[in-house]
Amino acid sequence: TAASAIGYLYDVLKDFKDNPIILSEIGIYYYRSGQLKNYENIKKKLQEINDKDSNMFKFLVESAKLDDDYKKIVDYAYKVIEIDPGDLKTRIYLAEILMELRKYKKAKFQLDEIKKRFSSFPRLNYFYAKFYILINDLDKATELALAEQKQNPGVVDGPLLLGDIYKKKKEIFKARDYYLLATQIDPKNIEAILGLAFIAFHSNQFDLAIDQYQKAIGLDETRPESYKLLGDVYKKLGQSQPAINNYKQFLELSPNSRYKSSLMNYIQKVEWGRYAWYKIFWKQLRLC
Repeated sequence: TAASAIGYLYDVLKDFKDNPIILSEIGIYYYRSGQLKNYENIKKKLQEINDKDSNMFKFLVESAKLDDDYKKIVDYAYKVIEIDPGDLKTRIYLAEILMELRKYKKAKFQLDEIKKRFSSFPRLNYFYAKFYILINDLDKATELALAEQKQNPGVVDGPLLLGDIYKKKKEIFKARDYYLLATQIDPKNIEAILGLAFIAFHSNQFDLAIDQYQKAIGLDETRPESYKLLGDVYKKLGQSQPAINNYKQFLELSPNSRYKSSLMNYIQKVEWGRYAWYKIFWKQLRLC
């Protein structure tokens, strides 16, 4: 349990007073178990520690991740790298976040710095391939994804990347083959399942698409995009109520989504249309 883990770490802390690594772990356990006051106390204590210790900033990165605060994640990750330029794990995570934020030039700089220091760093080809997909250089992305697959044939990353690349190239049957390969390696990989659902949807295999999206939701009920995509299938089939139910679940999990306005318009239009129909129905019934 979180309580026993925290108790154990406090025992260890007696021999390593104010050790930022141990304090960081205690703080994360407090956060995950909902003990926010204790978490804030640990956070404050770490911030009082010498700001030249990269472990303190690593904790702040983890804290910002828990809060989904991308600006702080980036700021604190840069602090870690400033203190410890050889921290390649933080660099690769920073590159990933920068790609999500569409800061591609800065992301590539971090990847290049890793390559200079350790050219065979695990999953480096994977992140380079993701970078080239995002800037739409699909030939370079394909080359790197194939290299990733060759280097790690039993790992799901290569087939997933190739599925994404061929999906973007609109070569959906090639994409399907790679997503299937990914599911053979890891049957519970949600990205591969969502890829297969996408292929089914765009091949007009709507029942299969629904099955795949529901499977993804069954594996992880907290992923917003699964609900939105499942709603899209139901909307395409003209089944407005299950579409609305899934869109509402999506908006609950992702309240600031860029799709919010269009989804709310659809929901309101359908629900208002039903309300207007009921008014007409009861009016006619009273006349009878």
